Amino acid sequence: MKTETGAPDRCEFYNVSQDDLLGQSSAPRSNPEPITAPTHLLPSYLKHGQFVLTHVLRSLESQLELPPNIFWDLQEPNRASGTILRLIRYAPSLTSADMRTGLLPHTDFGSVTLLANVLGGLQVLLPDSDPEDETSCQWVRPQPGCLIVNMGDAMVEWTGGVLRSNMHRVNYAPGDQRYVDRYTIAMLVRPYKEAPMTRLQGGRIPTLEDDQYEGSGSTDDNTNSVGNLTAYEWELKKAMSLKEGTDCARSRGDRQLKLKLLVV
Repeated sequence: MKTETGAPDRCEFYNVSQDDLLGQSSAPRSNPEPITAPTHLLPSYLKHGQFVLTHVLRSLESQLELPPNIFWDLQEPNRASGTILRLIRYAPSLTSADMRTGLLPHTDFGSVTLLANVLGGLQVLLPDSDPEDETSCQWVRPQPGCLIVNMGDAMVEWTGGVLRSNMHRVNYAPGDQRYVDRYTIAMLVRPYKEAPMTRLQGGRIPTLEDDQYEGSGSTDDNTNSVGNLTAYEWELKKAMSLKEGTDCARSRGDRQLKLKLLVV
């Protein structure tokens, strides 16, 4: 892939399908020995990632006052999906020419991303900032024993723009970290393929009537345009729009929660 300057990116990655790891793919991929030899390693990692995911989703459901498991049911692992484990390597930045973007600015297609890495390099675009301004990107410092949790575009759709899918990129690692390879494991969670992408109803999710009242009925940010698309159809539509230039990568969401009525 290319970076924002048109130069080649500085990363390489290998995807392993959740469906393959769970033995539920109709056409499983043939993976190389470093992936298959440690038989239980990646399935165990996936299982632990799903455990973390349940806690993240429960917290979101609670704060949005939605029914329990409503998010989980849209991405339950025993149904076919595009969920993957991505093994990523970024080359070290040994020269000044290497001190540039490793992975172009983007948002994630899916619902939730869980990132595990030790070295720095990840940057997020600050809200209401100019993406062309280098100072608008803020470093995300890895913390020992912690995962980085990122919301994807699907969450923006389901919540009517309340949850935010933020632009982010990978730059060269700061300080002496740049002299060594940077490895990351990303669990990229996507809805099951037939999951409906229509906005959820109830709780503190804004309604279509709220869109009209607020004058914020933009189909880009508040998602009135998905119709009855399944997750698979929606992902294809997004990919084609980006490829054809009819859409561009940008932060979405960060809308105010639906107000609560207090009875006194």
